[in-house]
Amino acid sequence: MPGLVLILFFLIGCVQPSFQVQGPAQGVALKAPLASEVLMEVDDAGVKWGSGKVGDVLKTALVKNRTFGQVYYPIYPTRAIPNKLQIVARGDMEAESGAMGKAVVTGLLLFLPVGVLQYRETYSVTADVFVIRDSRKYGPLVVESKVSADHTLFEGPETYAAQVQRMALDDLAGRIASAVAEHPEWFGE
Repeated sequence: MPGLVLILFFLIGCVQPSFQVQGPAQGVALKAPLASEVLMEVDDAGVKWGSGKVGDVLKTALVKNRTFGQVYYPIYPTRAIPNKLQIVARGDMEAESGAMGKAVVTGLLLFLPVGVLQYRETYSVTADVFVIRDSRKYGPLVVESKVSADHTLFEGPETYAAQVQRMALDDLAGRIASAVAEHPEWFGE
């Protein structure tokens, strides 16, 4: 028994958080951006874990992956931009169903397996994407991303939450890029 206790103490802290994108987005190889510039409006009030960062992450990712040459968000130019991308996002975080049972077992075993037992949280985000060009509205394209984070019981969310949220939003941007790339005629360039 003392050997088991020693092994458990060595394992505590050895398990690091791990992340998994569920069905990762396939990269789109565009020969040229769909539009040289686009004005982006984002309503991310429905993303419970987004902290208002959805628009900023999408802006950076959509320029980086060359979907658009320039994305104006949250500051817009005074001149008219012919292409507008409207995104309405909602997201949630779910804990696995067996988390309470694992916590009870951990307590009954005097917290020995605290650094070994893994708990899973899944961060999801769904976006309705519309393209507006010359007063004509196209869409919606419904795009979803899910990322799971496995972590130990007392590992605070500050150690893994930022990374899993960034992964979910980067994956969402890739999925938006793929979805709008199927409709280049919406951008008229």
